[in-house]
Amino acid sequence: NTLHDAGYRNVISFDNGKDAWEYISGHKALGGDILDQVSCLISDIEMPQMDGHRLTKLIKDDEVLHRIPVLLFSSLINEQMRKKGESVGADAQFSKPQIGSLITHLNEYI
Repeated sequence: NTLHDAGYRNVISFDNGKDAWEYISGHKALGGDILDQVSCLISDIEMPQMDGHRLTKLIKDDEVLHRIPVLLFSSLINEQMRKKGESVGADAQFSKPQIGSLITHLNEYI
């Protein structure tokens, strides 16, 4: 809802990290500039089937997908989670009370 309120209209959401990974990796097969197909990923850390840290690592370890900015957004952002997010390559991390910062940073990445 916050993304739509900020003017973002082409937003696709998933209930779990596995479905998000399948969607993003499927776009890799289409060829072309991946950022024309997926301009950014915002992920919660806690998700069923694949958590946000694993999803981020898969994206950042891929030779094509690593260019997609990954923003981790969760109520769980503490110092330990921040370090884990950095270690898997997250471009930015925000706690849910920082939702205004999320939109500001998203605007910078897109």
